[in-house]
Amino acid sequence: MTYPTSDKQLFILEHWLQVLLVSYQTNPNRQLAQGINDYLNQILSHEDSHYSSNDNGQAKACQYHAMQRYWRWQLSRWEQPPTTINQAAA
Repeated sequence: MTYPTSDKQLFILEHWLQVLLVSYQTNPNRQLAQGINDYLNQILSHEDSHYSSNDNGQAKACQYHAMQRYWRWQLSRWEQPPTTINQAAA
């Protein structure tokens, strides 16, 4: 049995992140937001996420950090109890 190389592992993680993002566009829910957060964590902790073969590795890592902040915020919105109209007016 052969295991994917580190670069290929990162490619696979990025691919699944794209799949989750497209799925969230069509059906937003807490589970998908959690999955997106999990994949972003895996990508950012991956040894090759900051060092790509081109010079854009650092910029790409910054983009992933920005995405992570956004999706943590999205997930926190799902975890908050919904407000009723009366609560919002008070």
